[in-house]
Amino acid sequence: MEKSNIDIDKRLAFFANTVHEIRTPVQTIIGMLDLLLDTNLNNEQQEYVRQIQFSTNVLLALINDILDFSKIKSQQISLESIPYDVIAITERIVDFVSIEAFSKGIELVVDADYTLPQLISGDPTRVQQILLNIIKNAVKFTPTGYVHLELSLKDTSILLFQITDSGIGIPEQKQQELFNDYYQADASTARKYGGSGLGLAICKGLVKAMNGTIGVRPNPEGGSIFWFTIPLIAAHNLPAENTAIAVNSKTRFLIVDDSPLAANSLRRKLNSFGLYDIEYAENAEQSLLKMQTAVEQKKPFAVVFIDMSLPKVNGWHLAWEIKERKVFSTTKRYLLVSEGQMGEEAKMKLINLFDGYIYKPIKRNPILLLLKDLFDTPDELETVAAENIDTQTIFDTRNETISVHGLTVLVADDHPLNRKLLATFLKKFGANVIEAENGKKAVSCIMHVPEIVMIFMDVQMPEMDGIEASQKIRELGYTGIIIACTANNDKNDFALYRNTGMNDILVKPFKQVDVKEFLEKWHTVIELPAASKIATLDALTAPTNSTWNQKDFENTIDDNFLLGKELIEDYRKQTALLMQQAEQAIDRKDFDELRRIGHKLKGSSLAISATALAQCGERIDEQAKQSDIESIRKMFHALKDELTIFEISADKWQKKRFHRETSSMLDN
Repeated sequence: MEKSNIDIDKRLAFFANTVHEIRTPVQTIIGMLDLLLDTNLNNEQQEYVRQIQFSTNVLLALINDILDFSKIKSQQISLESIPYDVIAITERIVDFVSIEAFSKGIELVVDADYTLPQLISGDPTRVQQILLNIIKNAVKFTPTGYVHLELSLKDTSILLFQITDSGIGIPEQKQQELFNDYYQADASTARKYGGSGLGLAICKGLVKAMNGTIGVRPNPEGGSIFWFTIPLIAAHNLPAENTAIAVNSKTRFLIVDDSPLAANSLRRKLNSFGLYDIEYAENAEQSLLKMQTAVEQKKPFAVVFIDMSLPKVNGWHLAWEIKERKVFSTTKRYLLVSEGQMGEEAKMKLINLFDGYIYKPIKRNPILLLLKDLFDTPDELETVAAENIDTQTIFDTRNETISVHGLTVLVADDHPLNRKLLATFLKKFGANVIEAENGKKAVSCIMHVPEIVMIFMDVQMPEMDGIEASQKIRELGYTGIIIACTANNDKNDFALYRNTGMNDILVKPFKQVDVKEFLEKWHTVIELPAASKIATLDALTAPTNSTWNQKDFENTIDDNFLLGKELIEDYRKQTALLMQQAEQAIDRKDFDELRRIGHKLKGSSLAISATALAQCGERIDEQAKQSDIESIRKMFHALKDELTIFEISADKWQKKRFHRETSSMLDN
């Protein structure tokens, strides 16, 4: 029996390694299609490329499923135990399917028990993976009606996730087999909808690894109810965010929505803030009648939520009617708009029919922002769902031009198409690119081309792999940036790469936008003037308790006081903007933006040898990856303290250097 298990493990390992190798050509296809779309294609050609992209993404998803499946079967799946916001994850997961759902006319709704601990311990990535797999299936197999995701407490120590749909349903005799390997309920369904039959088996394996249970039952209204449970382990010593606001419990709300499910979801979110004076209307006529009655009874509604897609008279026309009637002048109007449907109606925003916009599926945080605006802030500002704020407009650091023109970058990869792909991306951003087909040649390039400031290093190469090559390159005294390029997403291996001298990891398959993000992340360091005089990256990143390493900074600027003064001034301006952006992102719990800010802060701080500030940026980045808002708040306060120390030190340095420069001029 033991020998049999060993043979199975060997076969699984061989299978997983083979599938892992398939990712390399898939990576090339994805990248080449990305480049192809940047060329002049006619409409027909663009459609062909999009079809290939779709098929390639399906293939990549299958590869990832097989790798996960093999890990589960060989019991090599590793789970994290970190604090995370389970409600935020549950609400956020619907964003991945919202546009598809609403384009089919499906009402997508998400609800949670808001009395749950905000932070629990567990593996947020795997919880998201399970939820996404099930909810994508629900949307796929629901031609019309609704999909409803709920998070609740089954008892004092168990979390229950339920995904209810009004879809095609599953015959009772086949429900228990759904979670078996490669099983699909009906061959004709598989032909129509596709899929490998692995998704639910993976979900079952992950839930089991978390000591939970998973199952399915019929929806009495037609369709299915998928559910799973995991233990509730509260994160200790991490107080929940205080979302209490001073509301007037007598404030009246009217919800105008023809979907009772969506209306009840919004009601529950208002209830969680202590607001219960809420009425409903299914259409424009009913809402106007209720509003008129409320005015006559001298109990007008303070806020009316209006669904955009109402029957007969839509939300825009209803808002116009309300605005035109002076008796309703004190009522604030908020439009409920399905994700992806606002674009074609954007011009309507210009006529200011609404005080704000809430995007469906409705989440609790946008309602919190709206209520803060309503009760705490007298200014009549437009309230938009935090998840849908146009961050590209507000946070202008994203619009900065990447400046790698004239800088030399090495691409080391044994796969010629991968080399060409990455080199093409880099050249489009203005870099001079040198290519190496293995680790030995990469080392040779560093020995003979000292102006190389950045290396994209494939991990698995013949003759000498990327890890050994990076070690030898660091032994040569190379101080530039080394990016590990790998299809492996194992966090233990990430730690190994960093310990061998690599600065960052670019996970395959990647696209042009991924390369751009890495250049944005590191351009502050590689962009410093006089590349040959840049202080070593080891010195810049060396652990230190000092806020600012002035000696390293003076080496970096080659003791040029005017340049140093200019860099400090630029850094102060940029950091002040980042601090403002970070404060806004923390309020919205915008973890993607916080990661970007952390990257930016780390890079700019390293550039001027502000090591403690760089460490703060790195910590914010890591905490944002874990959606750990409380730790980010604490780190943000520490960052403010470090910034104050830096500014005092910088002022003293400038005064000291100014007197020294002045004295030198007088002596001459």
